[in-house]
Formats: sequence, C-alpha cells, structure tokens
Amino acid sequence: MGQSTDGIIAFGFDLGEDLSEHGDLDQIDEEFEGDEDAFFEAALGIPAYGEPGRPSYAEIEELKKALPVQIIRHCSGDYPMYFLALPGTKKEASRGTPEAFDVTELSVSTTAVTAFMKWCEDHGIEVPEEGPRWHLFSYWG
Repeated sequence: MGQSTDGIIAFGFDLGEDLSEHGDLDQIDEEFEGDEDAFFEAALGIPAYGEPGRPSYAEIEELKKALPVQIIRHCSGDYPMYFLALPGTKKEASRGTPEAFDVTELSVSTTAVTAFMKWCEDHGIEVPEEGPRWHLFSYWG
C-alpha cells in the first residue's frame, strides 16, 4: 500500500513555505517558535499559556472566531507550506476518502472578504494581484 494525502479546498491565497516574507506573519517563526495559535492569541490580547487571566480553551476558541483569517498548512507535515484562508472555507477529504459537498457552499460574503483584505493590509501582508480566490491543494501529514 502507498501513502495518500488529504485533499483541501479553501478560499484565500498561498503563502509558500517561508512566513518571514509575509509582514507580521514573520513573528510566527521568530517569536512564537512556529506556533500559529500563539501568534493569533497574542494578536487578540489573550495571555500566554501559564499567565494569569488566560481564558479556558473553549473561551479562546470562541475569541478566535472573530479573526478574519486562518493559516492552513499544506504540502507536507515535515516541510510545510502555508495558505492564508478565509475562516470557514476549508473543506477536506482525509486520506483518500471522498467527501461530498454542495457547490453552493463555495461562496464567500463581500463583508468577510473585505475584513480578510483589511487584516492583510493592517499586518503588512501583500495580497496577490488576483486577490484571494478558491484553491485546491494537498497535505501529507
């Protein structure tokens, strides 16, 4: 038997393999040792793990829903590449198992895209000329 990968579709744009080339996202590797969650938690003002006033896991997850972006790892678990996505647009088929979905689910609101673009601008992230759009990619984790 061979290895299989996960198929992923999401709305956004590819960041490649080096986050240091993308504005404030350089902090993920430089200050947060590759921990995207810690980066986004700090951006939301959530105290770090072990610090006083840190909310529960469930409360943190609820606070993170306010973020207009999410990072999706793709390519390989050992040598990841990154995709900046609009939250809620990621769909995946795990390990070769087909997943059905209605094509009408592939829609995004203008409000969400505007918030996504503003977040990128505020954090020094250059959006490709064609803007964010739907992409299909894989992940071997």
